[in-house]
Amino acid sequence: MPDGFYHPLNTLKPEGTGIWVADGPSVPFYGVNFPTRMTVVRIGTQELPRAFRWLL
Repeated sequence: MPDGFYHPLNTLKPEGTGIWVADGPSVPFYGVNFPTRMTVVRIGTQELPRAFRWLL
């Protein structure tokens, strides 16, 4: 049965040049489960800040 997520979870997936999306688990909020998603965008020609390099 589909769970509505784009697998693998918690992994950056390229969406374009310098754009990645990572889907996370659902979280309960007032009794309703909501999916989580993070978008990372590279700005300019600089590398991602050190705090975010572990995602790659």
